[in-house]
Amino acid sequence: MASRRTKNAAAALSPVLVLLINALEEQDAHDRPGEARALRAFGELALRQVPTRGVFAPTESDLDAAIDQIADKHLGFRGPRKACRKATAGVEPFAKRDEIESTANHVRTISDRAHFYAGLAFGVTLVDFGRVR
Repeated sequence: MASRRTKNAAAALSPVLVLLINALEEQDAHDRPGEARALRAFGELALRQVPTRGVFAPTESDLDAAIDQIADKHLGFRGPRKACRKATAGVEPFAKRDEIESTANHVRTISDRAHFYAGLAFGVTLVDFGRVR
């Protein structure tokens, strides 16, 4: 059962964002696991961030950390990031090049997806705030 805070946050999400989350939930079982939950979490983060600090400030390390935490929890970011660090630890030039490139690409793909969904959630939330006067 969802907590009161979770229910309140879900009720406050932009209706457009809820439609996007619902569409992703339909695809979760196929090839997009965790993306709907990540988008919901990014929407909840946007509800806290946008009114106090705007959309994306360029040097918000705590925001970057929050995005990474959501990516870890819902998009599986932690494992590939650790694999990338492990693959590059103590590597001499050109050694294990394929493994390094593969893990780095995997990390970048998940990170890009996390930032895309964060940007989507923040943008939709900003538009929704614009309608409240």
